[in-house]
Amino acid sequence: MLFRNLQLYRFTAEFSHSTEALERQLSAQAFQACAKNQTHSQGWVSPLGKHGEQRVHAANGYMMLCLRKEERLVPAAVLREALEEKVEAIELSEHRPVRGKEKARIKDELLLDMLPRAFTRSRYTYAYIAPSSGWLVVDSSSPARAEELLSALRESLGGLPVLPLQVRNAPHSVFTHWLKQGHVEAGFELGERCELHGVQEQEGVIQIRRQSLDNEEIQVHIEAGKVVTKLALEFQNRLSFVLDDALSVKQLRFSDEVLESLEEDSTDSFAAEFDARFARMTLELEALFPELLKAFGGEVEE
Repeated sequence: MLFRNLQLYRFTAEFSHSTEALERQLSAQAFQACAKNQTHSQGWVSPLGKHGEQRVHAANGYMMLCLRKEERLVPAAVLREALEEKVEAIELSEHRPVRGKEKARIKDELLLDMLPRAFTRSRYTYAYIAPSSGWLVVDSSSPARAEELLSALRESLGGLPVLPLQVRNAPHSVFTHWLKQGHVEAGFELGERCELHGVQEQEGVIQIRRQSLDNEEIQVHIEAGKVVTKLALEFQNRLSFVLDDALSVKQLRFSDEVLESLEEDSTDSFAAEFDARFARMTLELEALFPELLKAFGGEVEE
């Protein structure tokens, strides 16, 4: 299990739950499949899927969690067409318009009628907790989806003292400075992608892909007042990713060297393979995070 996108959160108080206590709390809100009249259902499952039963997978001082959300799929177009037909039938037979609350009630009734026959779709959101270093890391490109997991965890625990990562220097200012100067913080190297935004909304967005970022075109945009809001970076020749101005990590890739080391440790045991990948991922990210903080002037202390 190697995460591909990272939403980063910091604990504002010590995370003192033991693995056993966390397991009990998550098990109380274990996933249950959607009932026939439910639009969705969510709960905790084993990060190892069918290969595990525990809702908390602990290894080397880290705890991995997985939230499963199942949704019944009623296409909006199908519901809209059924609603239009029902409304038209009432208006023709009763010679009156159907409006507002009545129309909403009919829509709800139609939805409830369709739900038992609807297909279901599940999605899984993974996260890990690093109690010793105070990180909570969610594998998602979407802050909203990460917040779903945080809300579920907050409900399971009765509270969750975390905040999104906050740094002293605005990321877009740091990105822009790096490209203007042509060099980045020690340990990092520029990738081949960036995104620039104008100060005014109507100025639009410039996207640079698959080319060197040390070029005159970018300098022209910066001189014109545009700021860099996304930047591709490499870290110590071991990780590559795109970082945005909210400090969301996208398109995280591990180097061939890292992946080859995992191949060398490959076993026939799914659990052992999972642990090896989990351990390697957390090792690499624990090296990255302090340098990331340093590059943006340090963390804002609450």
